[in-house]
Amino acid sequence: MAPVGGVNELASMSGLQRFEKGVGNLTSVGEFLVNEHCIDCDLCRQIAPETFKRKSAGMGGHSYVARQPNNAFELKKATEALESCPVGAIQHAMAEMLAAA
Repeated sequence: MAPVGGVNELASMSGLQRFEKGVGNLTSVGEFLVNEHCIDCDLCRQIAPETFKRKSAGMGGHSYVARQPNNAFELKKATEALESCPVGAIQHAMAEMLAAA
């Protein structure tokens, strides 16, 4: 099902905020996301390179979700990256919904 109003409307309906570091714009909607606390340590990109990529921003950069996991192995690696993130910048939509309940 395609969102009628695009990414911004779908994200606002779900109540989940997905911001690009330092910009404040919605970047993607999906299970995994990287919030503005990313310190560009490269750990998630090493653990799950299919899911996480690097975006340069000025003198530094940050990770972002290039695509959501497509199979059980990628889901396992993305979850491992979430659990390994030293600053907790990787989030999972289901975990956020369960915490809010």
